[in-house]
Amino acid sequence: MSFMGAVGVVAQQGNQVSGGIGPSNVSVATSSTGNYDNAALVFSSEDDGLGNDWIDEDGSNFSSHEVDITVIRGVYQAVLANTGGEVRMMFGTYLRATGATSYSTGLHSLEINIAGGNYGNIAINSGTADTSQDNISGMDQRIDLAHGSGGRGYVMPDGDENLNVSITGTATDGNGVSTAGTPLLITVTWD
Repeated sequence: MSFMGAVGVVAQQGNQVSGGIGPSNVSVATSSTGNYDNAALVFSSEDDGLGNDWIDEDGSNFSSHEVDITVIRGVYQAVLANTGGEVRMMFGTYLRATGATSYSTGLHSLEINIAGGNYGNIAINSGTADTSQDNISGMDQRIDLAHGSGGRGYVMPDGDENLNVSITGTATDGNGVSTAGTPLLITVTWD
């Protein structure tokens, strides 16, 4: 088969499979317009009982689709004492897309780089990917962190231990053609 023939076959198959070009300008953001595109909110409803949050990212620290969040161990220990050793890491997103009729935003690829004895359980909860465009107040999926108690409080991550998770967003048009935005990578490190 000649090169021209191969190009014609590939182009024809591509048109048959896609049915169109799909939504454009797909990205996960912190609001419908303005700040911050290619970013997410990362927060928790639990605090240390005095109003100090252990995690609170407004999206402004994302760069090239990534953010590194530092958790201060002293504040985290106080939050664990206030909550009975269990906390939730939540994510707020808005899926921007032009020409979309349906949406899906979800957590993926949870990687735990924490010694096994330093936590009881860390997992993406059983929620499913969100199908709403606006999840600013919090996605259905979250990360639940449970810590066992030790001799002097709750066992928690050592300094420089971390976890990573990705947020992906996909928009679909009326013809069923989907376009995925670039995933966001979130790294949380205890210090």
